[in-house]
Amino acid sequence: MIGGILDHVERVQRNVPLYVPPSADWVPYLYPPGYYWVSAFIAQFAPLVYACKGVSLVSTLVSATNVGILARRLGASHFWAALGVGLFFAAYSFTGYWYDIERCDALFVAMLSTSALLLSYESVASTVFAGALLGLSFFVKQPALLFVVCVTGALLVCGASVKRAFAFGVPCAIIMAVGAAALNHASGGWFWFYCFDIPAAHGMALEDWKVTLLPPLLKCLLFELVTLATFGAMARALLRRVTRKADEEDRRTLVFGAWLLAGFVSSVTGLLHPGGAHNVLMFWSTSACAATAVVATRLEANASTRSMPAGAGTSAAILLLVFYQLARFVYSPAAVSPTQEHVDGAALIAGRIQELERRGEVFVEGRGHVSAKRHLHTAAIVDLTVGGFDAPASLVSNIEQRAYAAIVLDKIDALKMRSPKQANVHDLLPNLLRNYFVSERLPDVSYPLIGFGSQPTWVFLPRKTPLAGLSDEALERRARIESTTAEERMQAAPTRVQGDGWDIEDGARWADANTRDVP
Repeated sequence: MIGGILDHVERVQRNVPLYVPPSADWVPYLYPPGYYWVSAFIAQFAPLVYACKGVSLVSTLVSATNVGILARRLGASHFWAALGVGLFFAAYSFTGYWYDIERCDALFVAMLSTSALLLSYESVASTVFAGALLGLSFFVKQPALLFVVCVTGALLVCGASVKRAFAFGVPCAIIMAVGAAALNHASGGWFWFYCFDIPAAHGMALEDWKVTLLPPLLKCLLFELVTLATFGAMARALLRRVTRKADEEDRRTLVFGAWLLAGFVSSVTGLLHPGGAHNVLMFWSTSACAATAVVATRLEANASTRSMPAGAGTSAAILLLVFYQLARFVYSPAAVSPTQEHVDGAALIAGRIQELERRGEVFVEGRGHVSAKRHLHTAAIVDLTVGGFDAPASLVSNIEQRAYAAIVLDKIDALKMRSPKQANVHDLLPNLLRNYFVSERLPDVSYPLIGFGSQPTWVFLPRKTPLAGLSDEALERRARIESTTAEERMQAAPTRVQGDGWDIEDGARWADANTRDVP
């Protein structure tokens, strides 16, 4: 989706609205505009890709610094605070290698962790700034709402003054409410549609928990243990609050525990959300790294008060657990580092798209920022249809009218729309196969290293005459014959452009009329 992200930032640079009615030219992703705004501002002084990636890299360094300082503020020793920072960097693989890519998550986590750090200073001024920053983070990613609720509730429950709770919650609420209202008004209501209506329509894929939730949870034993330990400390602090024995440490435990709770819940729900990826684990793992340092320091101190051997044994046991967790996070940098093959593959795809554009407008569904004219990304179409909304009418019309000089798809059935919410979502595949034929199979090149694999593969050109009257099964049969021929030609000459492919259409028509056993 990074190409699509660059398209978003490019629209901000050009002062073109992000949230507009769905069309063949544009459907935005389901994120607020904060990351796009920041990246577009930096892009005034640096190339677009460097600006977008730079925002994520700087944000990651800010988050790492915040982990160490926050751990120290909460009572962790220098040693364990440093180890918490090390765990943060080690979790790069656990969180899907998302720290440095052109996405909003790193910036969002940096804003969350900075807000948590500001709140730890407990002055009214730092509390106001913490609330304001958390409110602004909502315009980077929506899970900020959960942090607002949890942390404000903790401030009210933990015995902090009502004045401080209001100092945090009021600026946070004002910024979110006023900002959301302004964006919604400016976009004619489309901001709310894309950032709230569609995500809400997706719901939760609870039946897939064994596939989406269980594997990452099995990989982070340390984070689970320290999270449970922190929740236990929160329960103890609440009990002391009820009995009016709470002290400053209890109040800090409750507030930090609220951050950890919000991070854990937002990560779990994010994984269960259709389309969720491991990047959402950053919301939990960052707080868990600081919690590891705090819990380890407290356990070590408690054991040392009993006897020196007990303290040494506890320290050794915690270290073994930390090293076990580090071992679980180990990855090969070579496996996720771009190579010359990736550079050449990207150039091959871009070059072929440019050649096709000599014919006219080219629609590339699976990779943004490649065609001369930007289009909606396949992920945006999926977002609409999974939510039960129809594909843009202009896209349907463009395909039926054969308005595109070429269409390039990752998979032949990439435009086969499926919606668990609504049975009558427009299926684009029959329209495509009726009006376009498979003319070329692009050579295999390196898939993206991060996220969902995207590989522009099949080139479709307009048919001479649309295939009217054929059933969906007959259309798919014709496409199989065409794709088989295109595949054979690519295998025979993978470095040569296969031509206009008109003979493929003619040959498939003949084969379809004279055979009945094509697989």
